[in-house]
Amino acid sequence: MPKRVDEAYTAMCHADYLIIVGTSLPIGYTLEMFKNLKHETKVYYLDPEPVMYLDSYGLDIRYIKKNASEGMRDIIENIMLEIEVSLKINNN
Repeated sequence: MPKRVDEAYTAMCHADYLIIVGTSLPIGYTLEMFKNLKHETKVYYLDPEPVMYLDSYGLDIRYIKKNASEGMRDIIENIMLEIEVSLKINNN
């Protein structure tokens, strides 16, 4: 197993957002990590041809079918907009 997987697992379990870039996630221990994500974690899966088996985890997965450069720009804009809207709602 690669180094620092335990730290990655802990971070995933507490994440508000998870961004997956360019992988089919074929490694068994990575799939197990998804079972303990918070239900409200927003998952962005960036890959021109993503595999769809993450849907079986019941997560809020947003598939971005673009290359990394284009897709990351879209994801960042999306997250910034969500934060902006959330701040406006909380300030009213």
